[in-house]
Amino acid sequence: MKALIGIAVLWGLLMTTRYTLVFVGFYGLPAAIVALAVLTVLVVVFRTIADLLEPGCGTLIQYMPLFFIPVLVGVTVQENLLAEQWVLIVFTVIGATLAGLMSAMFAYRLFAGRPTVSTVHSQGQAND
Repeated sequence: MKALIGIAVLWGLLMTTRYTLVFVGFYGLPAAIVALAVLTVLVVVFRTIADLLEPGCGTLIQYMPLFFIPVLVGVTVQENLLAEQWVLIVFTVIGATLAGLMSAMFAYRLFAGRPTVSTVHSQGQAND
């Protein structure tokens, strides 16, 4: 049941972001990317959201290989295009991976030293 609640919260965030972007008129922005950015901010500000989402995220990660089936079908169907453009594809995949790793490293360094709510609370009680 907790997994369904976590998945429902993620789905609700995605749909809210999608309809908000359409309402505001930003049709070119991918709703999933904006929702991930909003989720990152929410988890940093409200750390209890991570506990709510953890069972749902764990369930999604268990079934993650199923999400790659359409990609595998596309690779077999577009074999000629891949053979023609393999250099561009390799550099794009490597570049995107490095950009993702560098942004994750930057975010980790930015937020790693921040005290959590429970740490601040327990330090406040120790001083009383």
